[in-house]
Amino acid sequence: MKQRIFAILLVVIFGRAVSPQIFASQAKIDSLFSVYKKSRGNERLINIFHLVNSGDVPFPKIKELADEAEVLCNSNPDLIIEYYYIIRGYYYFLTKKKDSSLYFLRKAVSRRDNIFDKELLVKAYTTLSYVEKKRELSQKWLDTIRMLHQEDENMPALGDYYYAVAVLERKNYNFLKAKYALRKAIAIFKKEKNWNSVAKSYTMIADCEKKLGNMEDAGKSIDKALKLESHMSMRVKLFFNYVLAGIITNSEQQKKLYKNSIELCSALGDSEKKVNNLSGLAAQYMLENSYDSAIYYFRKCAGLYDSLGNPVSKAICMTNLFSIFNSKGEYNTAEKYADSAFSIYSKMDNPYYRSYLQLVKANSFAEQKRFDLAKQYFDKLKPYVDTSNIVSFKMQYLDYLTSFYENKGDISKAYATYKRFVNLKDSIDAKNNKSKLDELYVKYETQQKEKENIILKSNWEKERQKKIIAYYFWGVTFLLLLVAVILFLSFRHNMMQKRKLTQENIIRLRWEKELENQKNISLQKEKEIVESRLQAQKDILQSTNLSLLQQSQLSEFLFTSLKSLRPYCNKEGKQEITSNIAKLQSISKEKNWRTFEQNFLLLHPDFFSRLEERFPGLTNSEKKICAFMKLGLSTPEMCQITLQSKLTIYRYKKSIREKLGQEDNEKLEDFIKGI
Repeated sequence: MKQRIFAILLVVIFGRAVSPQIFASQAKIDSLFSVYKKSRGNERLINIFHLVNSGDVPFPKIKELADEAEVLCNSNPDLIIEYYYIIRGYYYFLTKKKDSSLYFLRKAVSRRDNIFDKELLVKAYTTLSYVEKKRELSQKWLDTIRMLHQEDENMPALGDYYYAVAVLERKNYNFLKAKYALRKAIAIFKKEKNWNSVAKSYTMIADCEKKLGNMEDAGKSIDKALKLESHMSMRVKLFFNYVLAGIITNSEQQKKLYKNSIELCSALGDSEKKVNNLSGLAAQYMLENSYDSAIYYFRKCAGLYDSLGNPVSKAICMTNLFSIFNSKGEYNTAEKYADSAFSIYSKMDNPYYRSYLQLVKANSFAEQKRFDLAKQYFDKLKPYVDTSNIVSFKMQYLDYLTSFYENKGDISKAYATYKRFVNLKDSIDAKNNKSKLDELYVKYETQQKEKENIILKSNWEKERQKKIIAYYFWGVTFLLLLVAVILFLSFRHNMMQKRKLTQENIIRLRWEKELENQKNISLQKEKEIVESRLQAQKDILQSTNLSLLQQSQLSEFLFTSLKSLRPYCNKEGKQEITSNIAKLQSISKEKNWRTFEQNFLLLHPDFFSRLEERFPGLTNSEKKICAFMKLGLSTPEMCQITLQSKLTIYRYKKSIREKLGQEDNEKLEDFIKGI
């Protein structure tokens, strides 16, 4: 009864799960693109990563975004190139190019001090844990994330850390540990309202329950994930469909599931997963003996596998087509597909697949009563079967050979062959039963320990809660008594102070108030005098600056006039004009600066000493530029006073900004004005 109810529950879940709500998060993607288009610099790189990580952007578009990130970093050396490394590494991770992904991500984390967006740094480490081939290397990156969180409790993306731990444990078949890590991840994702990740975590819990054989618990987790369907990205929906396919056994429902996954893969541009789902759909039609549909999808798969450069999968499709046409009685067509598959296996020098195809052909000839041909293929396979360690292949060989002798009428050989088949099967069953018993015993022991730990933890938590409540009670009681005593003493003291306050004290307070008023009036007058002097000095400095600008313009006019005469002079005349221009420029610069410095020091006498004390690395020319910025002079005005080009002034400003540790010109000028 319970199994029937559970089956009905799965049907209801599936009916909701395969609804074509593929683009439910389109609004979110539009919002991300809107923010990305408005951003610039490093913010644009960060927004590109969020788009790549969203789970709804097609792979071709992700490649365009990664290429744009590369162009941005190449054209602007000030951008943090480590962000581009993370983007490119994550793109290669999505497209299953693990070596390239490892290369870029390792480059990024090797210079992690440059990455101020800590969420991206954690994403880089978690992705490294996914793509590393060895468990110890994956664990190394996860330990690094844990260390970062211990150093800074506000470090983001702790949920991603626990999810990555679960992925690693699941990869190593530690499904109970994976479930424990996923529950921690879900608690954090819920606090962050990251519902897409919550749905992904519930889906993985369902997959772990399925691997452990807990189908009812798997169905419950699937139902929880399904409630968040509108928040799922397309990549999470693909994972959800994969897990659901392992729970549902109804053929029609599985076909709908494959079609939904194919549509998702088309939207994402994920050709590899698309062809895998097409192959699954074709196999489902083949099992139902719907040969026309199976042929259509297998042919489609073969073409896609060819474009993806996957000859093994293409050959498997050819083998399946051979089996279908063979079942239909179209032996000539079947032979063509068998020859195509055999040609691929021969080029790859893959003895197993080649032998398997020969075995299928031998069985096909036996069913067609073409015993001579079948015998030839069985004889060819015998050396491989004797030396092979693949038990399943040996069993299939013996099974087909038994049928061959039986169809041929050679019952004695059929009996002897079948006896070998039964003996081999019994030995395998014995090993499998022992292995299964060992596995179940380990699972039982693990679950028992987990239950004991939960009970111990629960008891410890209860005792701890009782102690905390007792501490709170006595602490609050003591504080209330202390507050009451303090209030009483304060009230008593205030009453005594009021009694002591006499008329004499009131008169004294009035006299002090009048004295303070007179002092304030005197300070106000002094302040007005100082401000008037300061304003006069500012006016003098402004007049001097204006005069310097006029002199600079006159000098510039004179230099331009002298330069215009050079073409009409002989060589000595040109040299004399060039020498005089250089001397005049030097004299003008020095004179302009002395005049400016004298008036500037009247207004800010301690500026240069404070600048030298705080930033001793500045040159004299950089100090002059700082003085101009203190007065708020523009770059063109600086050019006229110093008789230098804008490019030179910009270089000075860039050098000052680096030495003072400022990010841009506006913050630099505000910082200097505050010195």
